[in-house]
Amino acid sequence: LAMSERLACPEHGAVLAELTPRTFSFNSPEGACPSCAGLGEERVLDPERIVPDPARSIGEGAVEPWGKPGGPYHRTMVRALEAALEVPLDKPWRSLPKKLREQILFGATGRKKAAWDGVVAALGVALLGDAALRDALRRLARRVPARRTPAPG
Repeated sequence: LAMSERLACPEHGAVLAELTPRTFSFNSPEGACPSCAGLGEERVLDPERIVPDPARSIGEGAVEPWGKPGGPYHRTMVRALEAALEVPLDKPWRSLPKKLREQILFGATGRKKAAWDGVVAALGVALLGDAALRDALRRLARRVPARRTPAPG
């Protein structure tokens, strides 16, 4: 057992910040869980809220955050999806194979040439960005118990 007064691991070189009571407090950024910021729950995007009406097709606007069918953002996203995956735009969401629905939501390497990151990944990036957009997208998320993550360092 090796001990150090320098708050550093002599074997790996990892250095810890000076320990203070805040380090052990869930209510402080220094001690809070990185997943939930000490709240015990986190928001995750809910596929059932992203596609609220599975009777609609992608062409009819099944992916609700893409906006109205025929709108500029909807057209852009549908083109990107078509470039990556072979997706029938006129079939109802619920009749698409489960694997294809998962690829649309969570990403895939793509059968054609382009990669597809997935609707959830794109919305997750948006959640980190602009505050107004983040507020608008919160309705697509649900709260779940936080995952246990290892302490930093």
